[in-house]
Amino acid sequence: MSSSLSGRNLLRSLLRELKTTYNGQIPFCQSLLVRHLLNEFRYNQLTDAQKCAREQEARHVAETYNSYLVNVRRHMELIEKYKSREKTTEEAARMVGLEIPKGPRPTL
Repeated sequence: MSSSLSGRNLLRSLLRELKTTYNGQIPFCQSLLVRHLLNEFRYNQLTDAQKCAREQEARHVAETYNSYLVNVRRHMELIEKYKSREKTTEEAARMVGLEIPKGPRPTL
């Protein structure tokens, strides 16, 4: 999904997704989670060719986690949108792309 994201964009995307669900008592940027993510990204910002595999593994883990967070948020949005409740006939028809006529048909 996000294999084309640079390290900075991947970090921003992760932080954006985490911020949507964060409800802590301390500011988001001071939370342990944010500090840990920043430290991990700094630690894995390598230039040595022999450590390339570790950098790729860290990128893969970050991309996978970002994908997970995005999909959990989308899943919760869908659950909220379609949670079970009694739907009117008009709502049910609209869900499948139909329209109910406005009034009675005129007789000829």
